Formats: sequence, structure tokens, C-alpha cells
Amino acid sequence: VRKILLRQIGVRNAENTLYQNVLQQVSRNYADMTLADMTGDTLTESLFSTEQTVPGMFTRQAWEGQVREAIEQVVTARREEIDWVLSDRQQDTSADISPDTLRNRLTSRYFTDFAGSWLAFLNSIRWKKEDSLSGILDQLTLMADARQSPLIALTDTIAWQVATGRENRGLSDSLAKSAQELFNGKEKTPQQSREGDVPAGPLDKTFAPLLRLLGDKSGGGGGDTQLNLQTYLTRVTRVRLKLQQVTNAPDPQEMTQQLAQTVLQGKTVDLTDTRDYG
Repeated sequence: VRKILLRQIGVRNAENTLYQNVLQQVSRNYADMTLADMTGDTLTESLFSTEQTVPGMFTRQAWEGQVREAIEQVVTARREEIDWVLSDRQQDTSADISPDTLRNRLTSRYFTDFAGSWLAFLNSIRWKKEDSLSGILDQLTLMADARQSPLIALTDTIAWQVATGRENRGLSDSLAKSAQELFNGKEKTPQQSREGDVPAGPLDKTFAPLLRLLGDKSGGGGGDTQLNLQTYLTRVTRVRLKLQQVTNAPDPQEMTQQLAQTVLQGKTVDLTDTRDYG
């Protein structure tokens, strides 16, 4: 038993060394991603901010550009090592250190760290508090702007990044699968077809709630009752228009009191609806 435990510890240490070597090699070639990198030329500081960054090695660019290949090189080296051992000593090797097992472990560990880095970054973002009504109106206007919204820019970046590792399904494969389903009498609904067009990825489970809010194509459906970002931004626009009516009223203070009274009475208004929706 002692020999088995020592051997397993040695395997884990070897895997950790290989993994750290891959990260060290990649980290030199990919800069850390800042919030500004993710939101482009939008006025991000008007809505939210963070000093934290995402390590460059845990980005889609790094995975597709170097990490995936680096792991395959490690696996190839391991396969050659096993071939040499088998030909020289004629002894079996443990499945714990097989090339396929090594690939799976390194890949799984990478995407676990990938997800952790992005979650830590997202949780570090802080909203900028505005005390004046005019400042709040400016924020709501910017937030819902389809072209200039930092929130939309950020969520677009996140949606693209968390799709890392999804295997692209070829057109011929999709057509063959659809033909087979029709032949078997299992024609899908439009929503099921959309879901089938999106291959599963290693980050989907971690970010599934966020992807649904971003209107992931596999979600299907639509309408104002669906929980998603676009519907929320539409409601934000309604709130902004309501508040603009207050500021543009002949007597803003009186209209503010009327609005507050309506809220306290529990009547349905855009303000409380949007708060509850959010």
C-alpha cells in the first residue's frame, strides 16, 4: 500500500510540474486582460470599475493559440515515453498516467482555473454610485445604449470567452445528424434545433446561468417575460423615460411625490417592475 501511495503522489507531482510548465510557457506570450480591454472605447468608468485583471493565459486567445497545442505536446511526449518503456522493459503501465488520462487531467485543471479566474474578476466589479437624478439618468441612458453600452460590450466579451473549448461541429456532421433524426421520425422543435446547434463546452456548466441571461442561442424563446439582459435593458429604458418625465415636469418635486406615493401604494409602475425583474 505504501508503494502505491508513494507512486500516486509521484504521479500527481509530475502532473503538477507539467501543468505549471505549460502555464509558465504561455504566460510570457499573453498579456493580462483588463476591464478596458473587454469594453473597448465605451465609457466604462461611468458605470462600473475594477482593478482586477484576468490572467492572459486563461483567455480564449491563449487556449486556441498555444495552450491546447502545449497540452498535446505533453501528451505526445508521454506517449513516446510509454512506448519506450514497453519496448525496453516489456511491462504494463498504469492507466493513471496514460496519455489520454494525462490530457484529460491537464485540460480539466486548466478550465477549472480558467473559470475561477473569470469568476473572481466578475465578482470584483463594483457599480459606480450616483447621488443626483441627472447622474442616474446618464447612467441609465449609457447602460441601455445598444452601441455605446459598457455593459453590453462586457457581456459580449464574456460570452465569447466562456465559449472557449467548444468543439466546432462541421456542416456535414450537422446535416448528417439532422437527416438521421428525420429518418428516425424524431424531428426537433425549433428550440431543440437551436440547442443542438450549440456544442457543449467545458465552461458551460459554470457559466450556464449567465449565458441564459445573455440570451444564449440555446435558450430559445423570447418575449418580455423571459429573464435575459435584453429584456432588462428594455425595462431600464422605460425607467429612464419615467424619470425624465419627472425632471421635465413643470413641478418636478410634486411629480416625484406622486411617483413615490404610487410606489408606496403598491401600484404597478415601471420603477418597481424593473427593480423586481433585476
